[in-house]
Parts: sequence; C-alpha cells; structure tokens
Amino acid sequence: MIALSIIGGILLFLLLLLSVRIHLLLDLDGDLRLRVRVLCFRFQIHPRKRTPRGVIRQQRKQEKKLKKKLANKQKPQKENKEISEKTAPKKKKTDILALIRLVIRILKQIARKFPSYFKLKIKRCIIKVSGKDAAESAIRYGAVRAGVYALATVADSFFTVKKTRKSVLTVDPEFLSDKSSISLSMDFYTSVRAVLALALRILFAFLRRPKKNTTPQTPDTREITDTTEKES
Repeated sequence: MIALSIIGGILLFLLLLLSVRIHLLLDLDGDLRLRVRVLCFRFQIHPRKRTPRGVIRQQRKQEKKLKKKLANKQKPQKENKEISEKTAPKKKKTDILALIRLVIRILKQIARKFPSYFKLKIKRCIIKVSGKDAAESAIRYGAVRAGVYALATVADSFFTVKKTRKSVLTVDPEFLSDKSSISLSMDFYTSVRAVLALALRILFAFLRRPKKNTTPQTPDTREITDTTEKES
C-alpha cells in the first residue's frame, strides 16, 4: 500500500506539473513591458531592472569590447582576411538544401498543431490614428484598419485567439491631436504538456529525415554499373 501511494503521488505530481501554464504578458502603453508568469512567480524580461552590480558589469563589458575593437584595428587587415579564408569551412550546396528541407519538414509537423499548443488572449487593443489634417488621418485610419484585420487573420491561423467580456478592441481616427497612439495588453500562454509535445514532434521530424548513401563504391559495383550503362 505504501508503494502504491508513493507511485500515485508521483503520478499526480507529474499530471499537475504538465498542466502548469506558462504566460508571456505583453503591455504596450507608451513603454513596452514583457513579463513571464508561471503560477505565482513573475519574471520581468523587458525593461530589465538595473542594479548597481549589473551597471558595473555592463560598463566592464563595454570596456572589453572597445579594447578588442582597438586591437583589431591595429592589426593589418590583409593577414586577417587570409587567415579567415583559410580557416573558414566551405559549406556544400547539398548540405544547405538538406537543412532547408529539414526545416520545412519540421514546420509542417508543427503548423498542424500550433493553434492547439499556443493561445492568445487579447485584453486591450486601442489604436488611435491621426494625421496633419482630416483627410490624411482618414487615409491612415483606413490603412491601419486593413492592416489590423490582416494581422488578426494571421494570428488566428497560428494561435487560438480568445477574448474576454472586458476586452476592448477599437481602431478610431483622431482628429484633435497630431500624434497617433496605441495601447496593447496581450497574454500569450501555453502549458508544459504542449511544450513537451511540440519538442517531441520536432525530434520525430528530425529523426525521420532521409539518410545519405555513404556506402563506398568497390571495384565490383563499378563494373556492374558500367555493364548496365553499356547494355542500356
């Protein structure tokens, strides 16, 4: 009974872990703010909070970069070019084509399930378009409105777009001021289960790629190929 309870507790913990959601919060109201939220933990990505130690580290990094630039300028450019040409590996066209095919195959595998993995909740989207005069603001308003609808269709194909009752979505012309404004609040979220499923799909697509024929040609195989070519 103790072993079964331990196994049941581990399975329950794994189920709870897989159902944990990962949120990427985007706020744009004059300044851009990006935050990651997992359960009750929040991490600010942009703008980063600057501490005295962080400022000192940035200054040291900038000083090191300046020293490297000065050292590279002092060296002759011809020697650097010759060394880079010798040491630079030559990429074959076949390798590049194989990489492109692999990326396309992975994207095909992901695109089918992408809307079910990632979801987008629009909380606020208020856009006010203005111009120098009423005619210009009206023209800009039409262009911005068309662009917003195009972006909405693209987002709907990549994400499961959700709206709440408190969501505000407006695109209005502004005739009283010369400056346009935008106010955004979005929540991109997914779960640990979806991230693992996506990683497995990418892994399977990578493993299913066709293998190259690396068998060397022996004299016997060469004779067979020559005879077949002559007969044809």
